[in-house]
Amino acid sequence: MAGNRFKQNEAQETEEEIHAPKPEKKARVKKADKEKSKPDHSEGPVSKFIAFIQDERTFKIAALFLILASVFMLIAFTSFFITWRNDQSLVSGSWFDLFRYSDLRVDNWLGKLGAIVSHQFMYVWFGVSAFCFVLLSFLAGFRMLFNTELLSFKKALRYSIFVLLWVPPTLAFAFSRHSDLLFLGGGLGYTANTWLELTLGKVGAGFLLVFAGLSFAVIQFNLNFRLPKRTQVPLPLASEDEDEAPFIAGNQLKNTIDNSADEIELPDAFTH
Repeated sequence: MAGNRFKQNEAQETEEEIHAPKPEKKARVKKADKEKSKPDHSEGPVSKFIAFIQDERTFKIAALFLILASVFMLIAFTSFFITWRNDQSLVSGSWFDLFRYSDLRVDNWLGKLGAIVSHQFMYVWFGVSAFCFVLLSFLAGFRMLFNTELLSFKKALRYSIFVLLWVPPTLAFAFSRHSDLLFLGGGLGYTANTWLELTLGKVGAGFLLVFAGLSFAVIQFNLNFRLPKRTQVPLPLASEDEDEAPFIAGNQLKNTIDNSADEIELPDAFTH
């Protein structure tokens, strides 16, 4: 009887060991419970912002904004050539006061905002080179909206950077004696040209600007500098008929003289 009870106790212990959860499984269960209890950061503000940027609708709205901004800048910059003298005193002061007081009026075709934007880009910064931003904004928006390129954006960006760096000081150098036209180079062009003239002198600044322009043309278009060749006009080759022409003309002249001599009646004194 004691042996049977001992066997039964052993059988129960083995069954309890088999059905008892292993320590590794318990650890895994606890780890899973902790992960579930942690807050899910995948739906945080950062992920929502990234999802908002990657949304197709946001992409289209940004493209439309770039195209509209290019049209806005084109109209404002064009109006600047006509109205900048009248708006100069207003936009040079406080912009807050300009928007605050309704009795202050500007002549720019796009109102106060157009006057401020055109003054900042054209007069303070880049002069006429600011039209590069019109081109870049339109090309970027058109590419984003229609998924195609009117022009190569990379090439347009490369040319625009050169224009923004080279054209303002060049125009400021060219119109340094015409104060009414200094706005063509903008404030940055005037500052750069002044520094170049103080550093290299008037002649040195001119040579440097010409060298920079020619260097860019060589890099982009691989210009060939060649002197014009002297062209010699080749003499016409004489043909067989041309070689015989003098003899034919001489014979005809001789026959004409003989015929005229026969027709003239000479006096008797000359005949004997």
